[in-house]
Amino acid sequence: MNTKTRSTTRDLVLAALFLALAFVLPMITGHVPQIGNMLCPMHFPVLLAGFVLGGPWGLALGFAAPLLRSVLFGMPPMYPIAIAMAFELATYGAVAGFMYRKVRCGAHCRARHRGAAHPHSADRGCTAESKADRLTPLR
Repeated sequence: MNTKTRSTTRDLVLAALFLALAFVLPMITGHVPQIGNMLCPMHFPVLLAGFVLGGPWGLALGFAAPLLRSVLFGMPPMYPIAIAMAFELATYGAVAGFMYRKVRCGAHCRARHRGAAHPHSADRGCTAESKADRLTPLR
Protein backbone atom coordinates (compact mmCIF):
# COMPACT_ATOMS: atom_id res chain seq x y z
CA MET A 1 0.00 0.00 0.00
CA ASN A 2 1.37 3.40 -0.96
CA THR A 3 1.15 5.69 2.08
CA LYS A 4 2.44 8.79 0.27
CA THR A 5 -0.76 9.48 -1.69
CA ARG A 6 -3.82 11.06 -0.13
CA SER A 7 -7.18 9.54 -0.78
CA THR A 8 -10.44 11.48 -0.82
CA THR A 9 -12.13 8.51 0.82
CA ARG A 10 -9.58 8.56 3.65
CA ASP A 11 -10.11 12.29 4.16
CA LEU A 12 -13.89 11.86 4.17
CA VAL A 13 -13.74 9.03 6.72
CA LEU A 14 -11.41 11.03 8.99
CA ALA A 15 -13.68 14.08 8.68
CA ALA A 16 -16.66 11.93 9.72
CA LEU A 17 -14.67 10.62 12.69
CA PHE A 18 -13.76 14.15 13.81
CA LEU A 19 -17.38 15.27 13.36
CA ALA A 20 -18.56 12.36 15.50
CA LEU A 21 -16.01 13.33 18.16
CA ALA A 22 -17.29 16.90 18.03
CA PHE A 23 -20.78 15.55 18.78
CA VAL A 24 -19.81 13.09 21.54
CA LEU A 25 -17.13 14.93 23.55
CA PRO A 26 -19.45 17.71 24.81
CA MET A 27 -21.91 15.04 25.99
CA ILE A 28 -19.21 13.27 27.99
CA THR A 29 -17.93 16.41 29.69
CA GLY A 30 -21.45 17.77 30.18
CA HIS A 31 -22.17 15.04 32.74
CA VAL A 32 -19.40 16.32 34.99
CA PRO A 33 -20.62 19.77 36.17
CA GLN A 34 -17.19 21.07 37.22
CA ILE A 35 -15.70 20.32 33.80
CA GLY A 36 -18.78 20.93 31.66
CA ASN A 37 -19.24 24.52 32.83
CA MET A 38 -15.73 25.64 31.90
CA LEU A 39 -14.70 23.42 28.96
CA CYS A 40 -16.15 23.09 25.48
CA PRO A 41 -14.32 20.12 23.94
CA MET A 42 -15.90 20.65 20.52
CA HIS A 43 -12.80 22.70 19.66
CA PHE A 44 -10.37 19.77 19.95
CA PRO A 45 -11.68 17.64 17.04
CA VAL A 46 -11.86 20.73 14.82
CA LEU A 47 -8.24 21.63 15.59
CA LEU A 48 -7.16 18.03 14.96
CA ALA A 49 -9.06 18.00 11.67
CA GLY A 50 -7.20 21.14 10.63
CA PHE A 51 -3.86 19.57 11.52
CA VAL A 52 -4.52 16.15 9.98
CA LEU A 53 -6.71 16.97 6.98
CA GLY A 54 -5.73 20.54 6.17
CA GLY A 55 -7.29 23.97 6.20
CA PRO A 56 -10.29 23.47 3.87
CA TRP A 57 -11.46 20.36 5.74
CA GLY A 58 -10.92 22.08 9.09
CA LEU A 59 -12.95 25.07 7.91
CA ALA A 60 -15.84 22.90 6.68
CA LEU A 61 -15.87 20.72 9.77
CA GLY A 62 -15.63 23.71 12.11
CA PHE A 63 -18.54 25.44 10.42
CA ALA A 64 -20.77 22.36 10.26
CA ALA A 65 -20.15 20.87 13.73
CA PRO A 66 -21.93 23.41 15.97
CA LEU A 67 -24.79 23.93 13.53
CA LEU A 68 -25.46 20.20 13.15
CA ARG A 69 -25.09 19.65 16.89
CA SER A 70 -27.62 22.40 17.52
CA VAL A 71 -30.09 20.88 15.06
CA LEU A 72 -29.67 17.30 16.31
CA PHE A 73 -29.30 17.79 20.06
CA GLY A 74 -30.54 21.33 20.79
CA MET A 75 -27.25 22.39 22.34
CA PRO A 76 -25.77 24.90 21.82
CA PRO A 77 -28.82 27.08 21.08
CA MET A 78 -28.94 27.99 17.40
CA TYR A 79 -29.16 31.75 17.84
CA PRO A 80 -26.78 33.34 18.81
CA ILE A 81 -24.40 30.73 20.23
CA ALA A 82 -24.28 28.04 17.51
CA ILE A 83 -23.98 30.59 14.71
CA ALA A 84 -21.15 32.42 16.49
CA MET A 85 -19.45 29.10 17.30
CA ALA A 86 -19.71 28.07 13.63
CA PHE A 87 -17.64 31.04 12.52
CA GLU A 88 -15.26 30.67 15.46
CA LEU A 89 -14.60 26.97 14.89
CA ALA A 90 -14.34 27.44 11.12
CA THR A 91 -11.61 29.99 11.76
CA TYR A 92 -9.85 27.65 14.20
CA GLY A 93 -9.90 24.74 11.76
CA ALA A 94 -8.75 26.79 8.77
CA VAL A 95 -5.97 28.63 10.59
CA ALA A 96 -4.75 25.44 12.28
CA GLY A 97 -4.55 23.63 8.94
CA PHE A 98 -2.91 26.43 6.98
CA MET A 99 -0.40 27.31 9.70
CA TYR A 100 0.51 23.66 10.30
CA ARG A 101 1.26 23.21 6.60
CA LYS A 102 3.27 26.43 6.53
CA VAL A 103 5.35 25.55 9.60
CA ARG A 104 5.81 21.92 8.60
CA CYS A 105 7.21 22.85 5.21
CA GLY A 106 9.42 25.80 6.11
CA ALA A 107 12.20 27.55 4.26
CA HIS A 108 14.43 24.46 4.13
CA CYS A 109 11.72 22.35 2.56
CA ARG A 110 10.75 25.04 0.05
CA ALA A 111 14.37 25.51 -1.00
CA ARG A 112 14.78 21.77 -1.46
CA HIS A 113 11.63 21.48 -3.57
CA ARG A 114 12.56 24.41 -5.81
CA GLY A 115 16.10 23.17 -6.30
CA ALA A 116 17.42 26.54 -5.16
CA ALA A 117 20.48 27.08 -3.03
CA HIS A 118 20.05 26.18 0.60
CA PRO A 119 19.57 29.44 2.55
CA HIS A 120 22.16 28.59 5.22
CA SER A 121 24.65 26.92 2.93
CA ALA A 122 28.23 28.19 2.79
CA ASP A 123 28.41 27.09 -0.83
CA ARG A 124 25.70 29.29 -2.39
CA GLY A 125 26.08 27.88 -5.88
CA CYS A 126 25.23 24.35 -4.79
CA THR A 127 21.63 23.13 -4.70
CA ALA A 128 20.31 21.15 -1.75
CA GLU A 129 19.96 17.94 -3.80
CA SER A 130 23.43 18.00 -5.30
CA LYS A 131 25.02 18.76 -1.94
CA ALA A 132 23.16 15.83 -0.37
CA ASP A 133 24.27 13.55 -3.20
CA ARG A 134 27.94 14.22 -2.45
CA LEU A 135 27.66 13.14 1.19
CA THR A 136 29.02 9.71 1.99
CA PRO A 137 27.31 7.52 4.59
CA LEU A 138 29.07 6.93 7.91
CA ARG A 139 30.45 3.44 8.48
